Amino acid sequence: MLWGTKHWAWLKAQKFEFKPLQQAFDACYRAVEETSERLKDLSAQVEELARNPTYKTPVSYLRCFKGINTLAAVTLMVEVQEFRRFGKASSFMDFTGLTSSEYSSGGKKRQGGISKSGNTHLRRILVECSWSQRYPAKPSKAIKERREGCPQEVIHLAQRAERRLNQKYRKLLGKGKPQGKIICAVARELAGFVWAMAHHFPVSLAA
Repeated sequence: MLWGTKHWAWLKAQKFEFKPLQQAFDACYRAVEETSERLKDLSAQVEELARNPTYKTPVSYLRCFKGINTLAAVTLMVEVQEFRRFGKASSFMDFTGLTSSEYSSGGKKRQGGISKSGNTHLRRILVECSWSQRYPAKPSKAIKERREGCPQEVIHLAQRAERRLNQKYRKLLGKGKPQGKIICAVARELAGFVWAMAHHFPVSLAA
C-alpha cells in the first residue's frame, strides 16, 4: 500500500465545489488506487515466487542482511542468475556499476563517479537497500524474525556487514561527503558481502 489507511480515508473525503477540479481529483484518486492494487498483486506474486523451492533458501539467507527484503532478494537472484561466474568480489562490484570510473590523460589517472556500466536494476536495488545502513547496527525485531532458522554462519556474516556498513556510512558522513556518494559507497560494500555469502555457503543463488 502506498499510504496508510488514515491517509486514504482523508483523500477519499476531499470534496471540491468547482466541478472540473473534483472530476480531476476523482480521476487521479482512481488512478492511484488502481496502481496501489496492482502493486499489491505484484508483491503477492513475488512472495509466492520466493516460496518456490529454487528460491526459498537463498531468499531466506539474503533476507538476513539489513535492508534486503523479499523483493530485493528475489531481484538480486533474478538479475544475477549465477553468482559463481564472478571469481572475486571486485568483479561482482564492477558488474553492479558501483565502482569508480577512471579517466586517463597525459599519463595521469583520475577517478570519477561510479561507472554505471553494469546492471541498472541490480545497482538500483542495492542502493535502495543501503539507505537503512544510516541507522545504528542494532537488529530490529523484524530482522531477528527473518534470521530465525538460518545457519549461524550466515547470520554472523549479515551481522558483520551491518556493523561494517554503518561504520562506513558514519565515517564518510564525518568527512562531509555528499549523501548520495556515501550511499553508493555503502551499496558497493553491500554487494561485496552479498557475493561473499553466495560463495562461502553451500547454496546456489542461481535462478
